[in-house]
Amino acid sequence: MLDNKYNINNPYLSVVVVARNDDYGVRQIDKINVFIKSLYFLVEKYKLFSELIFVEWNPPENNKFLYECLDIPKSNFIKSKFVIIPPEIHFTFLCSDKVKLFEYIGKNVGIRRSKGEFVLITNPDNLIGEGIIKKISEKKLKYKHFYRVGRYNIKNIIPPELSNYYLYLDFAQKNIEGWRGYIIYYSNIKFYIRYNPLKYIKGFLVNFLIPIFKYYPYQVPALCTPGDFILMSKKDWLDIKGFLEIPPYSYTGGDGALVHIALKNKLKQVYWFNFNNTCLYSQPQFDREIIKEIHSLTKEEINICFQILKGNFKNFNNDRWGLKDYNLKEISI
Repeated sequence: MLDNKYNINNPYLSVVVVARNDDYGVRQIDKINVFIKSLYFLVEKYKLFSELIFVEWNPPENNKFLYECLDIPKSNFIKSKFVIIPPEIHFTFLCSDKVKLFEYIGKNVGIRRSKGEFVLITNPDNLIGEGIIKKISEKKLKYKHFYRVGRYNIKNIIPPELSNYYLYLDFAQKNIEGWRGYIIYYSNIKFYIRYNPLKYIKGFLVNFLIPIFKYYPYQVPALCTPGDFILMSKKDWLDIKGFLEIPPYSYTGGDGALVHIALKNKLKQVYWFNFNNTCLYSQPQFDREIIKEIHSLTKEEINICFQILKGNFKNFNNDRWGLKDYNLKEISI
């Protein structure tokens, strides 16, 4: 049954992703098309009024824009919008000569320009589990809460020529090579299930039980959970001012600081355990050398996360975060 409060121009959910057409992730257009087709199918099935926002950061001069080369289906429940961040804006940022795409600033741009009551930040090389959209369509999401899920990593790219979502899903499930969840991550599922059950016990101790004392009185975040699924109300995104826009968080790893900012602002973390396919499937990425050169998680950054909770960190975003003052080109499809 449809809720008359929402429609295609006033959606319940906005989904924000950041990308550019330079094949940075190997066969990136194929992976994005799988993501689009799957999302459109699921929101149609569950009659969930939504919008998909692509923030196209620093598009290469001689390549087509994403909206010119992606396959965007027609739908009565979802629209796509492309927000273009031109090179002249990109090159105003520190390290713009080394980093082609500032993922977390781009995500902030999408949050700022979203229409949905709730906003999901994810990545366009993911396959979204059906259970996620089913839960969101129940419209039981709460303000002052943020939602996270686990993720399977798959070893091969999903063939875009497969004809429907369930064939994508079947392929993904047959190509699983790792998992990132609430308290544990591993690169080879069969190895750890069959030969190393103690890793589960260690994961529980190191990533949950011991941190209870470090984080008190705050909730322990899902320390092993990937950052490519963070869902909360747009109001809450605006209240916490999005992802930090300072290096290195504007390059990669910004989700860690974001989670601690949310906890500091008394948002409650809700982790959807993987029942009925409430998870992501991440297609393989092969081009990470630039990011590795720029950023690796350091003790200093971990310390900053705790300084956020203690109230000692002051370098938060100002009110202009997400390129608020810029009149950016937008294309709706």
